[in-house]
Amino acid sequence: MYIDDYFQFRDNFDVRLPCAGFCATLPVGVESSEELIEVLKKILLFPAYCGSNWNAIDECMGDFSWIEQCQISLIHPVIPKVPALELKIYIEILYSRVESWRYDDDHKFIVIFNNKDRTIVESALFSHPNK
Repeated sequence: MYIDDYFQFRDNFDVRLPCAGFCATLPVGVESSEELIEVLKKILLFPAYCGSNWNAIDECMGDFSWIEQCQISLIHPVIPKVPALELKIYIEILYSRVESWRYDDDHKFIVIFNNKDRTIVESALFSHPNK
């Protein structure tokens, strides 16, 4: 498994990234899991029935039927400041959803992180929960 097969890493977030399709940018300053979940529901236009937990976020990221554009990009100028275990859950959801949309004709899910956060993303994805 190569992380670059699933996520994109960019160096410059000071300028607007070119984005085809539907683009959602996680705002700077997200500091709790609850806030992250609520922000994701808002910026990805999740339906009102979407719950406020990781299972609901995962389920909605596996649907996206309410978004007309084929390409959906989720941009992270900075990593949200959430507890390590919660960040691991979030990164694993993103990873699995990028994979699930990979060969789909309806949508392509693209996740972009700041290159300076690459080590944090890799650590969250590849770490064991007991460590």
